[in-house]
Amino acid sequence: NEPTVAAIQQWLVDYVKHNPDAKIILAGSWRTLDFGVKGPNKRIIDDVVSHIPVILIDDSGHSVLVNSKMLNMMGVDETSIDPSDDLSFFARDENNVPTGWIKEFAAMPFLAKVYQKGENFNRVLKAFVDYMAYSGVTTLMDGGNFDFDDDVYSALKRLDDNGELPIHIEAVYHVFLPNMIDGAVNEFKRLKQNYQSKNLKFNTIKIHFDGVNEIRTSALSQPFSDDPTTDGGILMQQQRLMSFMLELHRENIDLHMHTVGDRAVNIALNAFEQAKKTVNGQFNVRLTLTHLEYVQMADVKRFKPLGVVANFTPHWYG
Repeated sequence: NEPTVAAIQQWLVDYVKHNPDAKIILAGSWRTLDFGVKGPNKRIIDDVVSHIPVILIDDSGHSVLVNSKMLNMMGVDETSIDPSDDLSFFARDENNVPTGWIKEFAAMPFLAKVYQKGENFNRVLKAFVDYMAYSGVTTLMDGGNFDFDDDVYSALKRLDDNGELPIHIEAVYHVFLPNMIDGAVNEFKRLKQNYQSKNLKFNTIKIHFDGVNEIRTSALSQPFSDDPTTDGGILMQQQRLMSFMLELHRENIDLHMHTVGDRAVNIALNAFEQAKKTVNGQFNVRLTLTHLEYVQMADVKRFKPLGVVANFTPHWYG
């Protein structure tokens, strides 16, 4: 069905009617395109469900709409500090009151606490890897599990130890909020030590470096045409990224970066070039930039000389 506001509200009413004991509702998706620059408002949910916390995921997977009950549970109000001013944050009205629209992954630390893995988790995971093998997939690059690393990797290791993991998996430690970068290498080492096995390997850290065009969080070299107040955001500045790359060089860890906008791509290439110049001899980090929806032509020509892997995502090109 068309995910109109009326259809979303009717679905919520029906769901609550048939699930009166629901403690929390997590569902989706709604179209970012339908709500413009200001985005949706919590009133859409509050008007029909106000007594149960509700989280509705958008069609880009990079923002959620929550109701007032959920904001209260999260402890988010006018005084709350955003993880990042221009990337992961709580949208607000003219009085600084959160509207319920939460961009990128500002809500993730809280959601990870309330959204537990389901009772069918292990069975579904086994069915998924079996389907990959059946379809001819031999190796899967894991793009990150947010706060569920231990759940996912412990289950995969258990399968592998029992001889039931039919594909190779390249695992990652996933950095998606600014405060995660300082401890990233130690957390990567912990995951590797605890879960690496015959077919489950840890070689890479992934950084969600910018956002997406749909919600105007991708990092562009000029402001968005429909919202001149922003040109998107990045997880960290170029100098910090360069020093992080040098840390990875010392530890022999590769780097995979989500880069949608041209400014994000440019900064990532600059930091990598800078880091390589400070090292005598071989640089031990293989850098992959992924998605690459918008890249300046001058930067297109830098990938090959720098030895950076360009990982395109045609799924998003429509």
